[in-house]
Amino acid sequence: MNCHANDGGGGKGAKLKDGAVVEKYPDAADQAAVIRNGRGQMPSFDGRLTDAEIDAVVRFTREVLG
Repeated sequence: MNCHANDGGGGKGAKLKDGAVVEKYPDAADQAAVIRNGRGQMPSFDGRLTDAEIDAVVRFTREVLG
């Protein structure tokens, strides 16, 4: 599954890089909730990812993709 493109530039899923994710979700907890529970076309990853893995995804999209 590669909804956000390899570089986070978007595609089927929303753009994640260049500050887009921080702009949409200023509070990292809100971003984690969407990953955990899903929203719209974004599937839930609850039970597929641990809380630590979800936190790692949030950190990666904020710190690495920027």
